[in-house]
Order: sequence, then structure tokens, then C-alpha cells
Amino acid sequence: MANLTTKELLQRELDKRGISQREMASILGVSEPYVHEILHDKKQAKTKIFDFAEKLGVNLFDKIEVPTRHDKPIPVISWISAGHFTECADHWPAGISGEGDPVFSIKKVGVNSFGLRIVGDSMEPRYMAGDVIVVDPGIHCDNNCPCVIKLNNEVTFKIFYENDTEIKLVSMNEKYPDIIIRKDSKVEFKVIGKIVDMIPKL
Repeated sequence: MANLTTKELLQRELDKRGISQREMASILGVSEPYVHEILHDKKQAKTKIFDFAEKLGVNLFDKIEVPTRHDKPIPVISWISAGHFTECADHWPAGISGEGDPVFSIKKVGVNSFGLRIVGDSMEPRYMAGDVIVVDPGIHCDNNCPCVIKLNNEVTFKIFYENDTEIKLVSMNEKYPDIIIRKDSKVEFKVIGKIVDMIPKL
């Protein structure tokens, strides 16, 4: 079974039991149009989805497929600041884990992929301090992608944007300003790699 959203899982359960949206509305004590809106993503009401499921006696968590991780170990070679640029701690990529045990990704990654442990808060709430990001130097970093960036031998990771005249690096945490790099400036700039996965801190 392909990975389904909670709404798709609930709709499948309704179809399986032959319950119409009108009947579901009656069970819940709401209008039929409201049920339709919930099931078709016109309302951002995740808690309502689980309320619906509870009325049916369905545990959606039991039905959500958890992706399996590949058995290729990815070395966690160092740490990276999610904030200001910091001095590059290692020559990336490297083949030996230097920050604890290697990690395993749900993505199929290239042979030179490596992990970095996050320090700082500029990419919260998506990326938290202590999480490990998996970086693949073999994948091109497109606009609006999280990437590891090297600037004048200092590194960080940000959301990457590029046009004809400049590069913009954006934090997810709004308290950090955007970083603008003009292409005609005399700086050493390099995209180290694209972030393809994140392993949360346990």
C-alpha cells in the first residue's frame, strides 16, 4: 500500500464500510458539507479527522505505514550551526563517523552522503538542535531546498534561493534575517550538498 494521508485513510475506511458522508455527518452531529470539506482538505482540522476516526472505532495510527530505513550506514562526521556561519570543522565529506554512531535514512542516498548534527535554532521548528541532517553532495540543490552552504570557509545550512544576480539564504526561524550574496561579490561560495533526510533527536 502506498503511503496515504490520514484523510485518505479515513476515506478508505468509510468506503470499505459503505458509510456515506451524509451518514458520517449524522453520526458526528455536523453538516454534510462540513464532512466534505474536512475530507477534501478545504479545512485544516487534523484533530477533527481523528475525532471522525474515533467515532468509527478506527485507530489511524495503526493504519499508517512507517517507512523502512535503508541498511546503508551514513557517517555522522561533525556538527553544523543552524544560525550563524561557523568555521568548517572537517573536510567534507569524510568516511568516518566522528559524532557518535552512524545513522540510517529512509531515502536512497549517494555513496558520499554524510550526516551532521545540528547546533542552534535558526531552522526551527522543522530542524531542531540535536537532530541529524543527511547531506547528499551528489544531488543538485534547487530553489526552495534546504542545503549546506560554505562561504569563505565557514558553513551553515539554510533554504537556498538563486537568481541571475544573487543568492539568498533563508532561515525557517523568522528571528534570523535573510543572507544575500551578490554573484559579483568576491567571496568563496559553494553548495556542499542538499539535505535529503533528517533523523530527529530521540
